[in-house]
Amino acid sequence: MSDARPDSDVDATAVRSTEEFYGPAGIPESPQSPTPLRRASQPDAAARTQAHRTRKARLRLSSVDPWSVMKTSFVFSVAFGVAALVLVLLVWVVLSTSGVFDLINQTVGTILRSPGENTAFRIQDYFGLSKVMGLTILLSVLNVVILTAMATLMAFLYNTASRLIGGLEITLAED
Repeated sequence: MSDARPDSDVDATAVRSTEEFYGPAGIPESPQSPTPLRRASQPDAAARTQAHRTRKARLRLSSVDPWSVMKTSFVFSVAFGVAALVLVLLVWVVLSTSGVFDLINQTVGTILRSPGENTAFRIQDYFGLSKVMGLTILLSVLNVVILTAMATLMAFLYNTASRLIGGLEITLAED
């Protein structure tokens, strides 16, 4: 924990370190035993800095607000849907530019074409960009609805379980 250092326009008697204020266990001092205000450059402050103690706080997550979980999961789901759309578009452009679709058309055309047939096979007729992007949009909308509903349901379930067993215990440490 670092000691507070007064600025040039701050009265030196009004500045105390957080350890002096909160005490060694993180509990504010009792009003019956006030300590005199000291500057941070006194020798006992330097010794206290050398004998540094890590303060720990044990906290319990007893409930989660379902409304905030729903809003957050909705935003993340929409962001994931937009990222999926961009990814599908980029993959489609790379495959089209690299000539993969032409190679598939030639390979499948030679396999499926009859000896007297002149029509060429085109995979884009079956899996065109508009069809693939439409399917991606549909899946993204379903993903937004399902993930938002599932996250909100999980928040309600966590709150119920937390009332029964107490919730998650979290230990925070200050360096």
